[in-house]
Amino acid sequence: MATTAQILANQRNAHASTGPSTPAGKTASSRNATRHGLSAAFTILAHESQADCDHLRETYRTDFDPQTEHDQFLLDQMVQARWKLIRLQKLEEAAFEAMLSDETPDTPEARLVVKLGPNALDKIERYNTTAQRAYYKAHNELQKSQTHKKQNEANALETCMEEIYGTSKKPVQNEPNSLSPRAPLAATLGNLALRL
Repeated sequence: MATTAQILANQRNAHASTGPSTPAGKTASSRNATRHGLSAAFTILAHESQADCDHLRETYRTDFDPQTEHDQFLLDQMVQARWKLIRLQKLEEAAFEAMLSDETPDTPEARLVVKLGPNALDKIERYNTTAQRAYYKAHNELQKSQTHKKQNEANALETCMEEIYGTSKKPVQNEPNSLSPRAPLAATLGNLALRL
């Protein structure tokens, strides 16, 4: 418990403090509460490659061909979850290297592992599971959305066919039945002779 003199001294000191004054100091102090950033909003970290992330997004865009804003949102969710999985894999590798080495390597991943604390691998695994769930959920939703869109297009085509032809099915030309009255008599007799 603080004494009255300590409380008064703290209050006087707080009034004298102006906080950081330089842009670099303000930037540094804005990150005071940040520990590892794994649960923060998605961003490309300073040591990561924006070009690699953009390449991943373009690859997914080619693979899944999103046509609507909703599909694009789901694709972005997949890309972000995949990027986090890649990041977490690097963190896990750094954690194992730190365990096997006498000295901690000075890499961004190793510094993040240190900030995760003594149970870093447990935290990495928890975030990994969360990212995997997010990826597969977005993937399943995107597939459902695209399947639903294709079904709607098929239904529209069927409706159009009904309006044009009066039926939803195209007439199918079957092979003539051997017992049909239109079948040539020789073919019918030949079929009967083969059966005997």
